[in-house]
Amino acid sequence: MSATSPEVAVHSRHSIAPLWHTIGLVALLLAISIAGAELHAGVQPTRTSGNAKLYLLVIVVEWLLVAYVKLGLRPHIRVSDLLGRKWDTIGRICWDIALAIGLVLIWIAVAPLVIRLLGPEHWGSFLDLLPHGKAEMSLWIVMALSAGFCEELIFRGYLQRQISDLTDSAVAAVLLQALLFGLAHGYQGIKNMTLISVLGVLYGILVFFRKSLIPGMLAHAASDIISVL
Repeated sequence: MSATSPEVAVHSRHSIAPLWHTIGLVALLLAISIAGAELHAGVQPTRTSGNAKLYLLVIVVEWLLVAYVKLGLRPHIRVSDLLGRKWDTIGRICWDIALAIGLVLIWIAVAPLVIRLLGPEHWGSFLDLLPHGKAEMSLWIVMALSAGFCEELIFRGYLQRQISDLTDSAVAAVLLQALLFGLAHGYQGIKNMTLISVLGVLYGILVFFRKSLIPGMLAHAASDIISVL
């Protein structure tokens, strides 16, 4: 038996999925991001088609990624286990809602500073993605709710926990999942990918201290909806 076997055994016992599954998920995220960037660069929205098809595609892809996560979890791990602490008391519900509101307010204050550093004159490609009309707005809200659940589950519920186990570092887990969070949004352009990575750090920190995805899910969905109001 090698000298590193006990350490490997500890990682294996506490990990929620095999390493190959995590590598596969990262590869899928990067491939989808590259494909999305190329698709957005080649197909500009029109008055007849708009962004509805893109919104629907994003929703479908996110739920397929959740299905991939579910299929790779170890037998004793359920998707609901990734959510962390549940709403079992009124006090916890109130605190999670308050934390979500607080995170949204922090992001409203921080985002303009990050945008200023990145250069606001380069945000045209992202503005093309915003909804126009009631139909697109309705789909955007559905996409925001879907992203709030799916992306938090994938990046903070699964990847952050896996990276923490592999590196024995909460800091590395928060930073790496945030980097992947940004890289996964290739269709939104380089500037917005950087902005999303910063947001991913905030979400990761919240999950680390709260031990629950719920406030982050609420804040994520709310931020996406508010961004177009």
